[in-house]
Amino acid sequence: MPFRKDLEPQTHIAAEAPRLQLDELFSPTMALNHFFSDPPTPEQQNGNPVSPKSENNTQLNGQHTPTRQQPGNLIRIASLPPPSEADYSLNSPYLLSGSATPSSEQGNIPWSSAVGRAGTGKSGRVIEKLMGDNDRLQREKKLATVKLEEEVKRSESARSALEGLQMSNANLVSIHEADKSFLAKKDRRIEELRADLEAERSRRERAERETRESRRERDDMVEKLRREVAEDKEQAKRSNSQYEVLSKSWRSMEEKYERQAQKLKNDLRDLRTEIDCDRQKLAQLEVITEQLRQEGDKTRKAKDKLSSDFQEYKAEQESEVQGIRQRAEQNESTHDRTLRQMEALLGQMKYVVNLKNNIRDAEQGTRTSLLGTLG
Repeated sequence: MPFRKDLEPQTHIAAEAPRLQLDELFSPTMALNHFFSDPPTPEQQNGNPVSPKSENNTQLNGQHTPTRQQPGNLIRIASLPPPSEADYSLNSPYLLSGSATPSSEQGNIPWSSAVGRAGTGKSGRVIEKLMGDNDRLQREKKLATVKLEEEVKRSESARSALEGLQMSNANLVSIHEADKSFLAKKDRRIEELRADLEAERSRRERAERETRESRRERDDMVEKLRREVAEDKEQAKRSNSQYEVLSKSWRSMEEKYERQAQKLKNDLRDLRTEIDCDRQKLAQLEVITEQLRQEGDKTRKAKDKLSSDFQEYKAEQESEVQGIRQRAEQNESTHDRTLRQMEALLGQMKYVVNLKNNIRDAEQGTRTSLLGTLG
């Protein structure tokens, strides 16, 4: 799959927008410094120091009279032409709101507006002109103040608009960063898809090779199976002929085996008859064995009784012999009599021994006769 150039990351499309500084564009003193400034006094223009008399001058209405250093409410609009020399007389100590005090040269006589231009002369006319200029400047000042307020309002609206633009710029910057990360992810995804495509192509080629090999092996297997089927058919024909031969021989063998089985059945019946006879003989032998066991018990009891009698007799004889010995020691005269008694006792003992031997011979004869009967 060819790689599309329009999918490459477009890092040059959305460059980072410049960030505007509101504090630099709209400082709180920018408009005021632009529109208002204090006019220089004649002394400041000429380089002369300020007279100390100007600091003590006051207006008749209770207001502070502006001096050359402190012009008061008078302002200069930057766009207006520079004031003339006559305008600076407005800051002189002779300027009053309703009435003015005469200078030190004319005395302390108050000036009256009722006298008019005829009474004051050239100075009155100058003062009148200056008062008219002052009123005009006051009106211009108010107009400039209104314009300044409008400019401040426009600057505030421009500030809010610029803040909105900055917010939009920040949003666009974040969107730009998100687009960059998205394009990077998209590039990685494209690389992964390329790798998957190459792997899929290799798997497809390998699958095609395996398919061709499987098809060739299938054709070989089909041909081999065809040959095997033909061979199996020939083998089936031979097997059928052999089956016919074997079936004939099997029938003959079956008849032979049936005759032999009948003969074996007859022999088995005869053997069962003999077994029944042997069982009867075994029952008789069991009866005889029981009788012999009872006789043996009786003989064992008699033997035990004779043995006990012999032991008692032996003990009695031993006690008697002991007494005889004691008496022989005491009385030698009784030796002959005791000797005769010993001989008599010896004869009795021989009798008992002979009796015991007879009993043993009788048991052996009984056992021999029993074995002869069983045989």
